[in-house]
Amino acid sequence: MARHGAAGSAIGTEVGVITGLIFCLFIYKVYHPKSKIQMRHDKTKYIESYGNILKILLMTITPVILSTAIYNCCPTIDMTLFSSILVGKGMKAFHVSELYGVFSGQYNVLINIPLAMASALTNAVIPNISGAYALGDKKKMNENIEMVLKITMMIAIPCAVGLAVLNTPINGLIFGVKNGVGLGAGLLRVGAISVVFTCMSTVSNGILQGMDKMRVPIWHSAISVCANVIVLLLTLNFTNLNTYSLVWATTGFSVVMSILNANSIRKYSGYRQEVMKTFVKPAVSAILMGVVIGVIQFVLLKVLPFGRIGFAICLVIAIPAGVLVYFAGIIKFQVFTEEELKNVPKGHLIIKMAKKLRLL
Repeated sequence: MARHGAAGSAIGTEVGVITGLIFCLFIYKVYHPKSKIQMRHDKTKYIESYGNILKILLMTITPVILSTAIYNCCPTIDMTLFSSILVGKGMKAFHVSELYGVFSGQYNVLINIPLAMASALTNAVIPNISGAYALGDKKKMNENIEMVLKITMMIAIPCAVGLAVLNTPINGLIFGVKNGVGLGAGLLRVGAISVVFTCMSTVSNGILQGMDKMRVPIWHSAISVCANVIVLLLTLNFTNLNTYSLVWATTGFSVVMSILNANSIRKYSGYRQEVMKTFVKPAVSAILMGVVIGVIQFVLLKVLPFGRIGFAICLVIAIPAGVLVYFAGIIKFQVFTEEELKNVPKGHLIIKMAKKLRLL
């Protein structure tokens, strides 16, 4: 069964890559005639050589690849240290593999879901920041930085609170009833805060790259890996945290990365981080949301059967309720002004709903 699962996972990745390549070729074919027309009407006298274009591409891509490669080394280093230290302390290798499997197969899977949002925001923000940086428009660049950080935190903070509070039904529904109260749920409860710092570090990487500071995230990644290793070594050797050591180590990585990136953004852009609307007010709204969904979860799990059906009903009721409470908090605390909401996709609908609820 495990062999088939591993094979399916590998095939799925390959199919995804091939599908993406086919889609890119399709888009190229569709737009190629239009590109040829534009080329015929192009009045540019100087034509860039392919060698120079390749050089620019390599200089742009290589730092990004190196930064990602350093980041992806972390799991391998963590697994090696975790296994060797715990086996050295007398734990059986099979049990060590089980513990690491819970961390990588349950905790990491759920924690990385909000990261997709941060990655999408990064891809969206780089062109805007690059354009403003190239034109020397520092005010517009800083406005873009503030907006993307605010939106990122507005989504990441409630995600962290939701994962921490609803760890039992989420883990139990996805990975099986016994995992609803097992190690995976415990790891999620403790490590959910890392969602905030992981999203922050990802988006701030994109901001620095948009400012043409390609090499800066590489050094920050290397320093953060060292911090990760130090935390892991200390917690494994001097405490009995075991699997929780991995959670604290990976959280340490993202915290150090976020701090270093924030300092560099301030250094190269002059941007001063706004705190109340970016961190404090979303955090207060998320805490209120956490209280509400926590009460709903407590009541429902008392009256419903402890199983996947009970978990599903709990999540179906708790998540929409949490979204409404958080939405109300964000609007009431004026995290976004009415003018800012008008620039958000479907912002007019948000304003209309907020006014009906007398939140604006």
